[in-house]
Amino acid sequence: MVLLGSVPARYDEDARIFGTGAMVSFFVIFFGPGYGARALAPLFARPGARRVPDVSVGLVMWAFAGKPVLGIRALPPPPRCGLSRG
Repeated sequence: MVLLGSVPARYDEDARIFGTGAMVSFFVIFFGPGYGARALAPLFARPGARRVPDVSVGLVMWAFAGKPVLGIRALPPPPRCGLSRG
């Protein structure tokens, strides 16, 4: 709950929008896979249907593992926020 308490504290007028977005994302992240699994169960009942998500997840994992080895940076470093820890 640190996230919900500290991040919107800097944005007084947008705190309700942030809280609403956090609650909606909570419901999507936790309830979406359950309902999605029920909807996709007939599709994944076939033996070969699981191969596509398995291969795609494997390729993403290899991409994440290969980036540091090859020295590829995904994003530039974040800018300094100006806060000092004095």
